[in-house]
Amino acid sequence: MYELGGEQNMVDAEQQEDVFIQVRPHNLRKTYRIRELGPEHIDKMVTLRGIIIRNGDVVPEMKQAAFLCQGCNHKEERFIERGRVVEPIECSHCKAKHQFQLQHNMCLFSDKQHVKVQETPESVPEGETPQTIHLCAYEDLVDYVRPGDRVEITGIYKAMGVRVNANKRVLKNIYRTYVDVMNYVKADKQSFDISDKEQNNVDVEMQEEHERHGAVGGQALN
Repeated sequence: MYELGGEQNMVDAEQQEDVFIQVRPHNLRKTYRIRELGPEHIDKMVTLRGIIIRNGDVVPEMKQAAFLCQGCNHKEERFIERGRVVEPIECSHCKAKHQFQLQHNMCLFSDKQHVKVQETPESVPEGETPQTIHLCAYEDLVDYVRPGDRVEITGIYKAMGVRVNANKRVLKNIYRTYVDVMNYVKADKQSFDISDKEQNNVDVEMQEEHERHGAVGGQALN
C-alpha cells in the first residue's frame, strides 16, 4: 500500500501501473509437425518444431490509434481490432461528425518481425519437400532467433483472408495461414547461452588435453 502525500510512493505507483506483463507458455502436451496443422487448429494454441530459415525486417505495428477532432481538438483513442483502425464517427465533446484525423505521433506502436520456419529434416517423410510456415513475432521476441536455429515455437495458429483486388473487399476462398508467436525455446540452450566463464574453462581444458597428447607423443618418439 502507498501512503498519501508520499511523493516517491506516487512515482512508484505510476511505475507499477505501467508494467506490461507478457505470458510465455511452452512445453505443451503435443508438438505438431508443420504439415499436420489444419483448419481445426485455427485460433488455437499449438507447439511446433522447425529451423529458422529467414528473418524479415523489424517494422512498427500500431496497437493503439489516437484521433484528434479538427473542430475542438478533442482527443480520442481506439485499440486496433483484428488489424483494423476503427475511426470514431462522432465527437463526444462537440458532437461534430466525421471530424477526426489520425495523429501518428500520438499513436502507440510495437515492434513486429516476420519470420519463416522450415520443417526439421527428421520430420520430413522420405521423398517429400520440406514445408514452411510464416511466423509473426512481437516485442522482445524480435531478433531473438537467427537463421539456422532449431526452435520450438508456441503460438496461435491463424488464418487471414486474401483479397481478389487490393481496391475491393471481395475475398478469395483460399486463406493464408501463419502463427502469432508467444514463445521461442531453442533446441540446444547450452550452445547459445554459454557464459564467458564456462567458455574459458572449456578453452583451458582443451589446451591441457592438447599438451598431454603432445607429451605422450614426445615420449613415444623417444
